Order: sequence, then C-alpha cells, then structure tokens
Amino acid sequence: MEANGIGELKIPLLQTPEDGAVRTVYFQLSDIKCASCVNSVESVVKNLDGVKSIAVSPLDGRAAIKFDPKFVTVKQIKESIEESGFRVNELHEQDIAVCRVRIKGMACTSCSESVENALQIVEGVKKAIVGLALEEAKVHFDPNLTNVDKIIEAIDDAGFGADLISSGNDANKVHLKLEGVDSAEDVNAVMSSLELAVGVNHVEMDLSEHKVTVSYDPDITGPRSLIYCVQEEASCGSKKYQATLYSPSGQRERDKVISGTINENGCILVKATHVGSDTALSQIVQLVQAAQLAKAPVQKLADHISRVFVPIVVVVALITWLGWFIPGEAGIYPKHWIPKAMDAFELALQFAISVLVVACPCALGLATPTAVMVASGMGASQGVLIKGGDALEKAHKASSEHPIAKAVAAHAKRLRQKFGSCTEEVPDVDDFEVHMGAGVSGKVGDRTVVVGNRRLMHACNVPICSKVEKYISENEILARTCILVSIDGKIAGAFSVTDPVKPEAKRVISFLHSMGISSIIVTGDNCATATAIANEVGIDEVFAEIDPVGKADKVKDLQMKGMTVAMVGDGINDSPALVAADVGMAIGAGTDIAIEAADIVLVKSSLEDVITAIDLSRKTMSRIRLNYIWALGYNILGMPIAAGVLYPFAGIRLPPWLAGACMAASSLSVVSSSLLLQFYKKPLHIESS
Repeated sequence: MEANGIGELKIPLLQTPEDGAVRTVYFQLSDIKCASCVNSVESVVKNLDGVKSIAVSPLDGRAAIKFDPKFVTVKQIKESIEESGFRVNELHEQDIAVCRVRIKGMACTSCSESVENALQIVEGVKKAIVGLALEEAKVHFDPNLTNVDKIIEAIDDAGFGADLISSGNDANKVHLKLEGVDSAEDVNAVMSSLELAVGVNHVEMDLSEHKVTVSYDPDITGPRSLIYCVQEEASCGSKKYQATLYSPSGQRERDKVISGTINENGCILVKATHVGSDTALSQIVQLVQAAQLAKAPVQKLADHISRVFVPIVVVVALITWLGWFIPGEAGIYPKHWIPKAMDAFELALQFAISVLVVACPCALGLATPTAVMVASGMGASQGVLIKGGDALEKAHKASSEHPIAKAVAAHAKRLRQKFGSCTEEVPDVDDFEVHMGAGVSGKVGDRTVVVGNRRLMHACNVPICSKVEKYISENEILARTCILVSIDGKIAGAFSVTDPVKPEAKRVISFLHSMGISSIIVTGDNCATATAIANEVGIDEVFAEIDPVGKADKVKDLQMKGMTVAMVGDGINDSPALVAADVGMAIGAGTDIAIEAADIVLVKSSLEDVITAIDLSRKTMSRIRLNYIWALGYNILGMPIAAGVLYPFAGIRLPPWLAGACMAASSLSVVSSSLLLQFYKKPLHIESS
C-alpha cells in the first residue's frame, strides 16, 4: 500500500504532544454566516499566545487551528471562540482515533477484563472493548493525550502480549453497480433489503448512475454480504438484481495497491508500506479537506474588503437616514412622497434598514471558497490533488513547464542473482555518501566504490579510458544515461539505463504550446541524452547536467524574468526545484519527498493531468472573477436603490423584506455559479487523443 506522503497536512492521529511542538485541532463552528463572522473568529483566536495559524471555511463552519500546546490548550481556544458568540464542537472523527490490537496470552474472561481495566486507566483512552474469542481489542483514544505505543505498553504491563493490527476510523463505504433496477418498486426492494441488513448504517441510491453507496460497520458485515443481500434477498420471483463492486482491475506482482482495495478472488500477499493515517486513502481525504480549508491569495482581497465593508455600510445607512429624515422634517421634498401610514422618521428608517440588509458581504465572502471547494473536489475525482487555493490560483498563470523522470536500476541486484552465490553475505558499506544529482560512494570492505555519472568520476579523480568514453557516447545518442562503477580509483564497469518517454508526452507538450505555455527540460542527465529526449517530444530549450541546487536556481532565474513557473518532477533531486517553483507538480509514483514538496500531486502519474491541473485552474479563476463581479456589482447596484435614489423619479422603493430576499438571492447565485464547476470536463483534445 502506498501513501502520498504529504506530511505537513496529515492529522496526527498517532502523535502525542511530545512528538512535535505544533499541533492542529479541528472545530465545527455554528452560526458562521459570512466573511465577517470568519474575520471575527480569526481575529480572536490569533490574539491567543501560541496560536500559529487559523483557517475557517465560511461554507461549512469548519476551522483548522495550528497551535503550540506549551502556550495554549484546546480548551482555551474553544472558550475564546465561544466567548465571541459562536458555538464550538470538536470534530470527533479527527480528534478520536481508533486502533485494533491483537492480544496474546488471554485464557479466560478474567484475562480480558484485566486487559480492559488496564486500558481504561490509560490517560486519553475513551473506550476499550476486548474480545476473548477473537483475542483482539478495539481502543478509542484521544491522540492529543496518548498514542498506540502507550496503549500497547499498558497491555504489556498487564502481562499480555500485543501487536497492532490497524488504526483509523470505524466508518467504511462501498459503491455497488446495480443491474435490473429500473423502476420505483425495484429501488424500494433494494433499499429496503440493504437498510434492514445487519451492520448497515446508511444507504444512498443514484438511479441515474445505477449505483448504490452503502456505509457499514466492518466489524459486522462486508462488501460480499452486501452483494449477497442485493442479489439473493432483494430478488423476488422472476425479478433478479445484480450488484458488483465498481471498477475491478487486475494487479500483477510488485504492483502497488491503495488501502481499501478489495481482493475479489484468489490469495495474495501484500506488504504494508504505510498504515493507518499514513495510507494513500487517508492522505487523499485529508488533502482535499486541507485544500478546501486553505485560502487562495485572491480570497485575502475579499477578506480585506469585508473588514472595511461593514463599517462603511453602517456609515452609508446613517447618511441615508439623515438624508431622508432631515429634508422630510424641513419640508424640502413633497409630503406626498411619504406613504400615508408613515412619517418622515419611519420612511428614513426604512431606507436605512434596507441599506443595511441589502449590503451584506456574504456573496463576496462566498465567491472564492465555494469555487475552490468544488474545484479541489473535481480535481481529486480526476486524479489531481491540489493542496490549496494558492496552488489553484498560481497554476493558471504558469508560463513554464518541466517534464522530467528518473530511471532507477536494480541492475547490480540482478547480476548478483545471476552470477553470485546465494549463500554469500552482502558486505556492509561504510562511509556511505550521496552526491546529489551525481551518484553515491562508500567503502565496501577495504575497497572504495564509486557509482555515478561521468561528472562524479571526474570529481573523484577517476580516469575514464577511450573504450568507456566511446560506450558513453554511443548510449547518449540513444537517449540513455550511463552509470559508471569505479573500484579503488579505476573504472570497473559501465551500464546504461533508460526511462522510456511516456507515450502521451509529445501531445501534452504540443497542447501546452497551444495554451501559450513554453516548455523547458532541466535535468541532471548528460546533454546528449537530454537533447535526444527533447527532440523526441518537441521541446526546444534544454538545460542538462544540472544538480538539484542548480535546478532550483534555474527556476529562480525564470521567475526573475517575470515568468510564473510550474514544474513537474518525481525524484529526490527534484524536490528543491519543486519548492522553488510557483507551482510544483509531483508525479504520484515518485518519491515521498518530491510529493511532500509539491503543491499538486498527479495521482495517476499521467502527464495529461498536467493539462487538467492548469485547465481546471484557469476555469476556476475565471469562475472566481465572475463571482466577484456579480457580488460587487450587486452591492454597487443594490445599495443606491435601497437608499432610495430612484424613489423621487420612478417611485421605486426597496422594503427591508425585499432587500433581504435580494441579499439571499445574491449569495445563492454565487454558490450556483461555483457549482457549475462540477460539470468540468478534461480538455477535448487530450481526451480524444
């Protein structure tokens, strides 16, 4: 199982306060209505000692707060928000972790009770259930107070052995594709059968997609039982239903699978490289949530406007009241302008209230976060994980693109398996050193071994004979990278590696050019190899034999020329440049450090997703601009009408109730505009090709 490795965005389910100075807590806030409410909460929390940052979503009232527990506690943060007039609920799905532990040595019920009692006295443990028959315990705990290691230690101290099985949430979902469900009666039959099944928590049916989503308790039931429930129990007489899991795909030996994948048939052996909250599935969920919480820079403009907007509106409302009340009392405008049921004071007050109601900044505050939320969700469904609004905003400006890939060879291991002895031990390596962008060196026994490119050999004063030089030249012309091996200062061998150009690379580069985006190769490979690849895919500008620091410097040079630089990389050598670029895009199959350094992760490792990321960014920014134009235009047009500018000429007056309806309609129109991004499709040229 493979994780995406976005360390800074992970919710530390298995981490105690001692593990890191800064922690993150998530709250659900009630009564968040608009950007002004968000600003109120953020200003209060930021004034607390130890609070590093806070992000509040005006859409769902979700707040993420980073803080130092040495200076402030979760309770103090919660109380400060409540004192500002908002109700606060901690998100239990994030703050309560669940782990399953295998327990050894239990012989009777008194043993299970002993384990249960030992777990209950651990600080932070909320609930512990021990099953004697299964020799297993499920523990609900607060990760802010304890962790899995302390839980296992408590079981050990009680005199029993313990091994971690899993950690994560109880909730589980499965999506089933249905056949034979064509009418309301069919829907009722399937829904009733599933809802009555033991262990099923919730059922959702999408008849248009012929799909049903079932939330279930994995301790009680599973996907196979749910399929049986549809096909056997729901079917009646001649009416038969078919249910299958969505999108099964064949896997071969050494393929990577994501947690949550179900083995449909046969027996497999899987090596878990990441567990619990470190798995790819958890990372994807957390990444999308973090992107929806993060504010795009353009949102800061809306926040700034919102801060000054409310006092300005209050002043305008006061001026409106004075502008209608004083002339009315002085008889400056005709008496018939005042309705019979009112006097000058009431008419002026109605205009002032209408101004206050119609000028609510809700639409302005919703313009960016609604679009970012929908876009990040759509990106995830297309295999493009966007870490935040900042990346989404900058990607649409990208004027430089960097497609590179690194081939990693296991050639030495294959040679050893073919020619070496199976019983021969692999000698230890001493003084091991990594030469970034060049190779490695170390001492094997009493010999000095250097493995790397020609540049590293020159740096280590290793002479290269003409025969090896000829071999290098021949392979470089064929776009291969030559790896040299020296032992005790002499060339002992050479071999070439090649990473075939992705089949979609040429058309992706061509499409980028049609979008007005120039493409550059910056690589640590030799010039001949880089040039051959560039010619194959249609890139004119090449910078070869550049180390990782040089890649970052090249990115900065392009930025100094006024370009917005987007970079795609997959290796450790790419991480400095991924950080330096305005937008870093990591290939999903790349190294964890590259993925962590990037702003956007291309999960499917397809270069076509580079087009998707940039195109989605452009569509989103266009939608945000449209939202701002609508929200600002509405206020600019609505406030004068509410203030009664048209009343003397056309008799048009905007009562407070109608002003409130207009305000709600404005917010609704902005949200509806953002929701149109749900119909986003990949660029037709790429999709068709």
